[in-house]
Formats: sequence, structure tokens, C-alpha cells
Amino acid sequence: MNNHLKFNSLFFLFLILVFTGATSLSEAQTLGGLSDLLKKKENTNQQKLPVPHTDKDKYTPKNTPEHHEEQNSDTQDYFFRDYSLSDPELSTKINQDMSGAVTPVGLQYYDGYLEIMYLGADAFRMQSWSVDFFEGAEAITNGVTDLIQNQGLTPLGITTDENGRFYFLSIKGNTQVTAWQLIESQLDLQAVSRDIEPYLQQNYIPVGICIYQNWYYTLLMQVPNTTASSWNIEGYNNFDSMKLSMDNAIKKSQIPFGYLDASGVYNVLYLGF
Repeated sequence: MNNHLKFNSLFFLFLILVFTGATSLSEAQTLGGLSDLLKKKENTNQQKLPVPHTDKDKYTPKNTPEHHEEQNSDTQDYFFRDYSLSDPELSTKINQDMSGAVTPVGLQYYDGYLEIMYLGADAFRMQSWSVDFFEGAEAITNGVTDLIQNQGLTPLGITTDENGRFYFLSIKGNTQVTAWQLIESQLDLQAVSRDIEPYLQQNYIPVGICIYQNWYYTLLMQVPNTTASSWNIEGYNNFDSMKLSMDNAIKKSQIPFGYLDASGVYNVLYLGF
């Protein structure tokens, strides 16, 4: 896999093929320097948001309070939804939006809210979903491994809050993987590229990005038979610039597959096929 994006393939046709691969988890990978980073916050108990693993029902998305502009999932290639973590109907509202013909691929925490970026197509034949958070390296290792190995879920989004909780957005569908990695890098996209490159040679795919305490984290999934052949991370100074670039990327079959917002500076992770 390389990090140059020049493709003309159909957008969602190839997205469906991203994660078709082996059917069992071979091993859980270690977390690099994360253990030292979070040693003061160690908590080996898995903690979960009140979010059920439910089958999807028929649903037409309705307006919800948003940090970004409202977009109609029936007509957009992607859109964003915000959810308050203090909302007693949190799980119901997320489940309603997940029940449309969508694929959740990005997760961002800010000020007590979770923002989810959706692609406007059910690319993985999604059956169920989950949002979980873990504190500490051991809890993250055990928790993410359990999501993949025992629950049949695939994490597709990652974010952190100010207390060191790492949130993972996962789905169950046509998303089988064999292993995973969470790679820590300096706040430099060249460093990120250098640090994840050895894993890309082993059929890992970057699926999520986030920043915590001045470190950059890239979530990777190992998919032996993936059709993904390239990746790229781009930075923007505002949301409008990010949206314009994403619109142009989609026209070139470059798929936005993760994003982060760090004090108004946006990064988007793209995959190419």
C-alpha cells in the first residue's frame, strides 16, 4: 500500500470490498508507548456507553442538534451528527441514525459530545454497532480485542476525551479482520507515515485517527485480502476547507475514512482502491 491517491474506480462499489478477508483474530497487537502515556489512568475494567448492539430497523433520519451544518443522509455522500453524552436518549438517537443506509467511519469527541461522520451508503451491510470507551493501555488492549474476537465487531472510528478515555466506534457486518494495532506518533504527518508503514506492508489498513496529549494515534486493522491500495492524511485550517476537499476527493474515488478536529485544525484520512 502506498500513500499516493490516483484512482478512477467507482466510490461505493470498492468500499464494499475493503474488509473482506480472513475470519478469525490471530493475535492482539501491543500498543507501543501508550502504556507509559496512560499509566496514571490505568483501569482494566471495560466501560461502555449506554449504546446497544441492536439490529437495524427501518428509519428515515431526522434533524438532531449539530456542531456542523445539517446534511441529508439520503442525498449526501457523507454527513455529520452530534450526540450529547448526557442525553438520556443517546443510545436511541444514535441507533436511529445508524438504521439508515449509512456507514459510520469517523468519531470525534468535544465538550461532552460525540460527533460521528457517516458515509451515505450501507457499504458493509451493517447489522449492528457499538460505541465503547476504555481507560489505560491494558483496558484498551483487552477491550478492543474482545470487540473484534468475541463480539465480531470492527472498530472504524477512534477519539479521546480530556480524561484519557479512548472511544471506539465499531460495527458488525462484512468487516472481518485478523489483527489490529494502535500506533503512537509525533504530531507530524511524516512521522505518522513512517511509523505505520511497516504495518501497511503486512496488509494493515488505517481506519481511524485521533490526538491525545500531543501524540498522534492511528488505528489499523489487518485485512489479508483487502483491495485497498493507498492511503493519505490531509490537514485543513477550517471545516469548510475540509468539506470542499472531501467533496473533490470523493469524485476521484478517494474515500474519507476517518477525521479529527484539534482546536479547529482538521485532518482527514482517505483510502484509495
